[in-house]
Amino acid sequence: MMMRPIIVLGLAGAFLAITVHCGAEAKKKKQPEVAQVAPIDLTALDEAIRANRLVQAKTLLEQSQLARQSGPMLDLLKAEYDLARGQNDVALAGFRLLVADIGVGARAHQGAGIASIRINRIDDALGHLSAATKADGSLWRAWSALGVAYDLKRNWQAAEAAYASGVAVRPNAGEILANRGYSRLLQKRFPEALHDLKQAHGMLPGNERIETNLRLALALNGSYDDAIGISASDTELVKNLNNAGYAAWLQGDFVAARAYLSRAMEISDVYYDRAANNLAAVNAASGK
Repeated sequence: MMMRPIIVLGLAGAFLAITVHCGAEAKKKKQPEVAQVAPIDLTALDEAIRANRLVQAKTLLEQSQLARQSGPMLDLLKAEYDLARGQNDVALAGFRLLVADIGVGARAHQGAGIASIRINRIDDALGHLSAATKADGSLWRAWSALGVAYDLKRNWQAAEAAYASGVAVRPNAGEILANRGYSRLLQKRFPEALHDLKQAHGMLPGNERIETNLRLALALNGSYDDAIGISASDTELVKNLNNAGYAAWLQGDFVAARAYLSRAMEISDVYYDRAANNLAAVNAASGK
């Protein structure tokens, strides 16, 4: 009588027993729980970028990555963050991917237009900004940037219309008034420029660019002493004297121009090339 082959059956049984035993052990060991990161508040991120609180914005963007958050609005704000950091080419690429999106397309055009101005692609900027304002007339930053783009084309009428639309949407936006004020300086509309720049300075105190243009506007309106003002340092005083002298020269007031430029050179700790060049030009224009 032949004996039954039990080796295979024995091995199978042993294997089965081991498998069941391992399964029981696995049930006893719980997998570590992965901490869930909540999605960020996109409104808070938007506000941080607009207020130039870039450290806060960076932290929020990092949290959004941990939360695996996505969507067109988040992508738009990432591009806005790059624009605020001065990463204009990166921002432009990000905005261009979003211009066809129904929800964020208008703001994407706005951002692309601003980035394009910064890298001197003015025709591209005009296209994007025109599209932005057509899609959403409430985008005051787009109107302001559109005015700047037209200024760079010396299309003063179109620039004035763009700034007017921006002011109508956001009357208390110092940025628009500052840009229009500078535009009017370029157009030699000095009283109107001074009015805009005074308002802008009141809305955005401490802005160096606005203050410089305001002092220039004061000088171009003949208020030389107000343009010079009381400066915190000799360096500031030298700069203001030079600007006043330059403005006086533009106005044809060679006596005042020569006085202010000479004074700037006298009190400067180093040879002041800009004042010296301006003084040479004044002397040449006045036959001295």
